[in-house]
Amino acid sequence: MTNCKVASASKLEMQKAVDAIGGKGNIVIIYGPMGSDAQLKRKAGYDEILAQNPDVTVVYQETANWVTEEALTLMENWLSTGKEINAVVSQNDSMAMGALKAIEDAGKQADIPVFGLDAVSDAVKAVADGRLAGTVSQDAPGQGALGVETMVKVLNGEDVEPINYTECVWVNKDNVADYQ
Repeated sequence: MTNCKVASASKLEMQKAVDAIGGKGNIVIIYGPMGSDAQLKRKAGYDEILAQNPDVTVVYQETANWVTEEALTLMENWLSTGKEINAVVSQNDSMAMGALKAIEDAGKQADIPVFGLDAVSDAVKAVADGRLAGTVSQDAPGQGALGVETMVKVLNGEDVEPINYTECVWVNKDNVADYQ
């Protein structure tokens, strides 16, 4: 198995969100399908960072099932309550883009940063355009390369670790050109 540690990616994302709001404030979390492996592991990473930051309050959290349109609707509903929201943390970029659309439609893009995970092309472009606060790259090309390298080692009879990880990287305005 080769990938970026899921909990590491989500801890990195949540820490960036906490830092962006100065360690205190209200956040919302948009989850993938409840009970799915990725949702549970990413939530565990979020929970670890949140436990270290008691002045950050999760005011809303719900699933949007990895779907942009569902995240858009969730965010529209949350915004309509009038409850203060200081940041959005999304378990993938598709949902982050849906939340971002709702925030932009409400004219609140300067007040509510959105954080994603996966570094898909739409999200990377949104980071480059200054619309999305950032996203975590789980290094898909690196995962493929590491998989091939590991396979070659196995075929050559070399010992390999059963699980190998690539590095999770925070993609923001400072390094986004490297991911376009």
